[in-house]
Amino acid sequence: HSIADATALVLRGDGGAVVHTGDFKIDDDPTDGERFDEERLRAVGDEGVSLLLSDSTNSDSAGRSRGERVIEQSLGRLIGESRERVIVAVFASNVHRLRALAAIARRTERRILLLGRSVQTHVRVAGETGYLGIPADLLVSIDDAAMVPRRGLLVIATGSQAEPRAALSRLALDDHPRLRLDPGDTVILSSRAIPGNENNVMRMVGDLYRRGCVVHLPATEPTIHASGHAHRDEQRAMIDLVRPEAFVPVHGNRHHLERHAVLAREAKVARVLVIENGEIAELGGSELSHAGTTRVGKIAVDGSGELSATVLKDRALLGELGVVSTTAMVDERGRPTRPPTIATRGVLDEVARWEVLADVQREVHAALDAHPWTVERPADEDLREVIRLATRRALARHVGSKPIAIATVVRAGRTPEITGESAR
Repeated sequence: HSIADATALVLRGDGGAVVHTGDFKIDDDPTDGERFDEERLRAVGDEGVSLLLSDSTNSDSAGRSRGERVIEQSLGRLIGESRERVIVAVFASNVHRLRALAAIARRTERRILLLGRSVQTHVRVAGETGYLGIPADLLVSIDDAAMVPRRGLLVIATGSQAEPRAALSRLALDDHPRLRLDPGDTVILSSRAIPGNENNVMRMVGDLYRRGCVVHLPATEPTIHASGHAHRDEQRAMIDLVRPEAFVPVHGNRHHLERHAVLAREAKVARVLVIENGEIAELGGSELSHAGTTRVGKIAVDGSGELSATVLKDRALLGELGVVSTTAMVDERGRPTRPPTIATRGVLDEVARWEVLADVQREVHAALDAHPWTVERPADEDLREVIRLATRRALARHVGSKPIAIATVVRAGRTPEITGESAR
């Protein structure tokens, strides 16, 4: 992949060797000089491979993927042509591209500002582990960036996917606390939009244009980004090197998996099976087959262990609607003895808070006082329901939604009982 030192795995067991490629590509001219290890993979194939699992992400892309050397040349040209500040958005894990940008900055006499926690972390760790060495005199802090002439600054920023709080999104909205874009600045998105992010990315690009920036995208400058995933010719080369008896495509959506499966059949792999997350494949003897399913997906945990679906639903509702807690002191007949106490979180802003709460207090008090109880001593559960409904009804008039309501009943000489109800 585009990370440094990506490796494949060879897993040996009683059923033979299994090769998992991970994400991969074949770059014949890598910028770090470490070439794709065809000899080792061919040797593994000579030993015999029972099963190959291989990256399918770019199974729709013909030919071979673009190399990083081409990207460095294109970025160097665009940065060299700019007479103003340049901002380059990258995937921070692509250390090879960070190294190329450092070399370009040196050649074009620009200082580098690392903008965003992710890129700062990757540069630090890559430096500590020997993968990247950016001289200290080439870097400039955010505090000193304002003193660098616009022509002399290269900003490497996070936010290529238009994440709301990432550096580039905030720059596009003029919402960054320490730096602002000026008309004529050049912004280069040296990345592709991850599927599903396209609308957000193009919205951010529109904001950059509105700020007067010159914007370069892979759609208009194809050679400013290279995928970290193999194209079809490289996928076929992997199959030919390993020569597996069986094949399972991995990574990508169902369409990508099916396309990669077709490629394996064209390469005369004897057994090919397409499975998706949660499906189990069993390899035994001359058979490769489905063997049931297993639980997969996101599992939410906290300090006490796995969180149930009910807890997650309540947390989502809390985030969406907020919560209100109402405590009412009543006598034995369920009539209020004093105004109820009300507290909210995530429901009201401070401007109208006290006026609204006073109205809610009045309505809860009135609901308890006027309720036509048919028994002399109504149950606490029934009292809590009256409190809860009155609270939510009153708040709905002011905020347009009904938050989660927690009701507490206090009777003289008794410990209060609390109940929480999900919004309905």
